[in-house]
Amino acid sequence: PKGVMISHGNLAHNLALIVQALGASPATVNVSWLPQYHDMGLVGGYLVPLTIPPPTCGSGPAEVTSAFLYIRTMFARKIITAKSMFRVPSFRAIGALMVGGAAVQLRSVAQNVTFLAVMRAILTMDETGAAAAAHTVSAQMFQLGVIAILALSTLASILIPQRINAAGAGPGGKREAKKVADRLLVWGLVLGVLLGGLQASALPAIQYFTPLENVQEMARAPVLIGAVQMPLNGLVFVCEGLMQGHQAFARLAGGMFVSTALMIGALKIWGTTVEGVWCCFFVFNVSRLAFGLRHHFYDGPIAPRNMQKPRDARERSIALR
Repeated sequence: PKGVMISHGNLAHNLALIVQALGASPATVNVSWLPQYHDMGLVGGYLVPLTIPPPTCGSGPAEVTSAFLYIRTMFARKIITAKSMFRVPSFRAIGALMVGGAAVQLRSVAQNVTFLAVMRAILTMDETGAAAAAHTVSAQMFQLGVIAILALSTLASILIPQRINAAGAGPGGKREAKKVADRLLVWGLVLGVLLGGLQASALPAIQYFTPLENVQEMARAPVLIGAVQMPLNGLVFVCEGLMQGHQAFARLAGGMFVSTALMIGALKIWGTTVEGVWCCFFVFNVSRLAFGLRHHFYDGPIAPRNMQKPRDARERSIALR
């Protein structure tokens, strides 16, 4: 049978019918032993309670039972054996994974240090909390657009290795990956421009985020600065998605550390106002973009000069024959 796409409206309507049929109310207590990946466990145990919501108890034995059945299936299909389960993996097998995981964690540390430095600058501006409130409102409006750009970044991290592996490790796969990467960069820029314009046009909506007029006035400039930066963010997030797709985690972490250091330095110079803090993000994002573009156009696996090397090697081999 063909798959059918379920829309949010379909799901909401179905949940409403279930609640109506069960006669559920906020006083109802729902106890489920089914795991989340089971259709009835997901809908009846987790999604239905979200629409009322009654208290829900998910039993631990369900997870234990599910784990047992999963392992039994793995044994039955000879995917794992008792020996392989307790054998210590070699460093050669998990070394790349450990390095990649460490680099990802270091990148997260650097990113968190940046946000902590920003919040420290914001919270020390005034004692009334108006600056912190204005920054929060600006960040909320900015995040509405960043969500879409993050989705494009995730798409980049998935499509690039897929295109490379689709045609093997040969030049054909890399050429296809290069075309996809270039299109994603263009789409990142276009999406950033569109979202930036949308954010700027939504400036009157600040009044729905806070009723305080002084906070509204203080948040206007940061919102506009964030809108101007949106095209830059579109390129940055796609570039970092491409680096993740190439598993260039160490370079990604290194770029984030350098960008964090530059951001902290910029905050010491311009971080005395909310507008200044948001302008400092230009420094942060331009640095990240520089690392991403260098990887894509100069020294990454699908950089033009690296794609030319196998072609030159083949031509020399043919000439020698």
